[in-house]
Amino acid sequence: MSGRIRPYHVGAAEPGSDSVPSPFQGEGGPQGPGEGGLRPQARAIAKARRLRKEATTAEQLAWKLLRNRTALGIKFRRQHPVGNHVLDFYCPEQRLAIELDGSIHAQPSQACKDKAKEGFLRRQGIRVLRMSNGWVLEDPEGFVRKVVASLPSPVPLRGTPSP
Repeated sequence: MSGRIRPYHVGAAEPGSDSVPSPFQGEGGPQGPGEGGLRPQARAIAKARRLRKEATTAEQLAWKLLRNRTALGIKFRRQHPVGNHVLDFYCPEQRLAIELDGSIHAQPSQACKDKAKEGFLRRQGIRVLRMSNGWVLEDPEGFVRKVVASLPSPVPLRGTPSP
């Protein structure tokens, strides 16, 4: 082989190899350019790490209620990257995303981004539950009840007897 570098597209098999490109890389993704499937993109991973360190008070409280199967008996991840997006909380078992919205989400430009994000997640088979930061802070028990009510199959709250 000559010392020349041969260009190829991201997601394409390396020249001279017999391997099939991953459908989750760049433009080779199943959803078309820019979406890249469920695999997180490098920027989303970096953003998720930053957001974990800069959690709002509402996110900290919600995480305390959701983490380690504490109240619901199901596992959640916080600031979880999916494609080019970062979800505040994600339960892979139930394919449920929980998004906590601050006042910025009332702005038209952010509402448009939220709608696009929800559309992407729906196409991936992920349901989205949106709640305001204020509601989580004012009624933590109501937050947990709403999460439970959004699950496809009822999950008894920890510490409550089953019927």
